[in-house]
Amino acid sequence: MTSLPREFRKTPLILLSCIAVLAIGIGGATAAFSALYTIVLRPLSYPNPQQLVAVHSQFPRLQMDHSGVSPLDYLDLPNIKTSSATPELSFTSTSAAQANCTPRK
Repeated sequence: MTSLPREFRKTPLILLSCIAVLAIGIGGATAAFSALYTIVLRPLSYPNPQQLVAVHSQFPRLQMDHSGVSPLDYLDLPNIKTSSATPELSFTSTSAAQANCTPRK
């Protein structure tokens, strides 16, 4: 351990390369965490986040309990007319932040 500084004085290129590798590694990890925080971890800036709603469809015959709703289907929900061929839709709010859209039989 005592001969380590002497070795670095003899070969300064190794010391500089070790410092460069550490700096690039620390800088890369910091940049990756910063990007991850900005994209995924930071809370969304909505005025009332407690009023956000999730809409899901349920298809019991297909064994799909929570299927997503496409944007076009979501926009078409108020225009659906119920008939004998089209089941009636029910909207059940399970909590303030979650809602389910399920077809009635």
